[in-house]
Amino acid sequence: MLADSHAAETIGPPNLRRLTDHHVEKGGLIVQIWDGQGSLLTSSYPQLTVPLQRADGFNDYRIGSQRWRVYTVHAQGRTVQSIQNLEFRAMVINKQAFQAGLPIALLMPISAWILWFGACRAMGKIETLARAAAAQDENTIAELPTKDVPSEISPFVIAVNRLLTRLRDAFASQRRFVQDAAHELRTPITAMTLQLENLKACRLVAEA
Repeated sequence: MLADSHAAETIGPPNLRRLTDHHVEKGGLIVQIWDGQGSLLTSSYPQLTVPLQRADGFNDYRIGSQRWRVYTVHAQGRTVQSIQNLEFRAMVINKQAFQAGLPIALLMPISAWILWFGACRAMGKIETLARAAAAQDENTIAELPTKDVPSEISPFVIAVNRLLTRLRDAFASQRRFVQDAAHELRTPITAMTLQLENLKACRLVAEA
């Protein structure tokens, strides 16, 4: 920092460039150099009377309605203070925050619209899958459509399709079993019916 560099200059008289009121208002750093006895040797802006701060580091100091940020460095044989207008610092911070936040503020509606559009598309695909699942019955079991399915639910749709395939195979096996059983039962029943018809015919002949 500026104060640190001046504090390191322990040889020779201090040489500071004088600041104008305009420079100070625009955030120019004021430098004060004090000797080891606490007497002010020089200042780049003599109009400002900020006293010597006893502790190193940053401090805030108020003169009238204005506040100043003071950075103090104590070195061997001298003390250096750099001072800046706090109102200017606040203005710079607010400006930087505005410049940084403006793109975010502009992108928020765009991002919200993109998210809404993506969510609507995803919900549309899910509704299509729901209608396809609701249309299933034991006679028309088919896999759910996987085209353009959101990647987040694609594994779930694949697992459901595998379950539907097993269910369809189970219903097909059940139908084949019923058909085979009906065929196997039809032959003995037919034979028994014929026997009963023969017995009935024999009875009628005997009665005659």
